[in-house]
Amino acid sequence: MKIKTIPINKIKENNWNPNELDEAGFNTLVQNIEDSKVGYTQPIEVRETGKDEYEVVDGAHRLKACIEAGLTEIQCVIS
Repeated sequence: MKIKTIPINKIKENNWNPNELDEAGFNTLVQNIEDSKVGYTQPIEVRETGKDEYEVVDGAHRLKACIEAGLTEIQCVIS
């Protein structure tokens, strides 16, 4: 596995996400990311789909929360 800082606009959502998160839980996640100096505690896992293009494998809600919190790049685990 490799950890890499990736611009958020290079990461696409995966259409399949079995997890659900209600609005209150999502807002708490966004607030935690905004309050944290690193943004989040567990990197999002992505797979490379092309040159500098990635798709979420694990962490779709964290990706959306990072976008909502105004982050422009995030550390990801590339699987």
